[in-house]
Amino acid sequence: MEKIIDKTYSTSLFEYARENNLVDIFYEQAKDIIEVISQSDDFRMFLTSPKISIEDKKKVVKNIFTQKVWASFADKISQKLHIEIPMLKDNSSAKFKILDFVCLVIDKGREAYLTGIMESYCDLVREYKKIGLCEITSATELSSSQKDKLNTKLLEITAFESFEFKYKVDNTLLAGLKIKIGDTVFDSSIKNKLEQINKSLRGIKL
Repeated sequence: MEKIIDKTYSTSLFEYARENNLVDIFYEQAKDIIEVISQSDDFRMFLTSPKISIEDKKKVVKNIFTQKVWASFADKISQKLHIEIPMLKDNSSAKFKILDFVCLVIDKGREAYLTGIMESYCDLVREYKKIGLCEITSATELSSSQKDKLNTKLLEITAFESFEFKYKVDNTLLAGLKIKIGDTVFDSSIKNKLEQINKSLRGIKL
């Protein structure tokens, strides 16, 4: 049931975004909304509480998300274009309608599914734009040059057109890398090789 709801709402949002050339904008804002919800247990409880009225939920959501989502988007554009973008006002005529969609979800009593809906939307965008999610774990922190080389190589050997990377450091790996793309894991670490050798040795009868 939950996945059906997530898919139904996210598909509607994606189709609207694609028709109005808002796919990228909504993608960044959806990620910001996910981040806001995930950071606060109290906010999640507020959002799903049956004791809080729909209007109160929408009022708080507009206040929180307008500040967070617009500030994040404005910051990214400001850095890219080297211009200053003001905070979005409540009466702004800006076309970023994702908050209207969030309020619609609340009106329909589906606020408990909001994170799942936004995550599903992001999945649709990544599929549409061929964006790969890649988690790279290394024994030491990678340099910018190493990250660039990895990105180039992964683009060569996969069907993705771009990647979103998450980097982790695990000194137990000793050396090498562990690369996870979706459900696929490539492990070239010494730790993994030693574990494979250990498994092989266990099967030897002396």
